[in-house]
Amino acid sequence: MKPSKPSKKLGSGPSSSRGGGLILSETASLLRTLVKSLGVPVVTTLMGKGAIPDSWDLQLGLAGMHGSYASNMGITDCDLLLSFGARFDDRVTGDVENFAPNAKIVHFDIDKVEINKIVHADISVNGDLRWSLPLFIKKMKALDEKSLQAQYGSWREKVLLNKRQHPFASVPKSVITPEALFNAAKTHTDDCILIGI
Repeated sequence: MKPSKPSKKLGSGPSSSRGGGLILSETASLLRTLVKSLGVPVVTTLMGKGAIPDSWDLQLGLAGMHGSYASNMGITDCDLLLSFGARFDDRVTGDVENFAPNAKIVHFDIDKVEINKIVHADISVNGDLRWSLPLFIKKMKALDEKSLQAQYGSWREKVLLNKRQHPFASVPKSVITPEALFNAAKTHTDDCILIGI
């Protein structure tokens, strides 16, 4: 990869997936920096919740069977999927044959057993995110960030349109859902911690 211009190897429609490995390795702030600088959409696994704020536009939500339309289409339609500390279990992948069908997959994981276990990784990085993510970011910073942001512009517009057109829908107001309960609690406090029983 030449650092002077964007590489086609980086695709025109990348998405990144984040998992519990970001939380455990305490490297979520590094990924937040990368997401901000490149403008790459992010999907999450349940264990990766909290690594990137849900309030960010480019945070598309949970992936898989419990996920949003925007996040699942972000995976289905992307041409490059960067996975950081996330395992590809059946709740995320669904039908493995149709998971990210057009994407080259780059999988960063500390657990060697998880790499290529369910989803084939075109590039695998086996190791601790505390060293692998900074090295990846260093390589990305050697590229022209503004050109990459421009290269990803139409892709960003597409995923953000999906997010606006297909938000999580609530059921009729006569039923209390976890989402409605959480949103009601948020209106009464700046910091909200809900504990399920």
